[in-house]
Amino acid sequence: ADLLIQGGIQFDGFAIKLNMGQAQSGQYARDLMQLSNLLDQFSGWGKPVHLTLAMPSDEVTALMLPAGEDDQPVDPHCGRWREGWSTKWQGRWLSAMYHIALSKPFIDSVAWASVVDHPKVDLPLSGLVREDLQPKLAYKKLIAFRRSLSSPDPIRITNVAPEKGAAEAEEAEEAPAPGAAEA
Repeated sequence: ADLLIQGGIQFDGFAIKLNMGQAQSGQYARDLMQLSNLLDQFSGWGKPVHLTLAMPSDEVTALMLPAGEDDQPVDPHCGRWREGWSTKWQGRWLSAMYHIALSKPFIDSVAWASVVDHPKVDLPLSGLVREDLQPKLAYKKLIAFRRSLSSPDPIRITNVAPEKGAAEAEEAEEAPAPGAAEA
């Protein structure tokens, strides 16, 4: 950014893509405070920031290695946030990052990188819904967050569903669907 401004290059804003939790350079998971600090570095430029986020819903596997690097061992510790990745932690991370990002006045938009899990996206297993189009907890958290923005009742901000508390909804998300076959 500094080079652009010093060079007199005109630009309208910044687009930042944060893929976290993948065994690839620059995509290891970081603490939320580090990510908040990273975003704050763009505040002084007076330009809007458009943020795209992604985080996996399952542990790091060979599927998450960049193309052409299949012979490299998978680093299972390339990115953990509190525990190993799961749909529960993907949902919690999404919620936390949306709260952090939208608390900053210079952030104009926040988007999630992949709607559906697919092996050929930038970060496999990072979709809001599974390949069979079943919504993950992250999808439910995003919908709840979006609704909370227009809700006059601040208590609803933390509820995933009106009839369930967030913890009960997360436990229900982790449990296999009735009649689902175990792999």
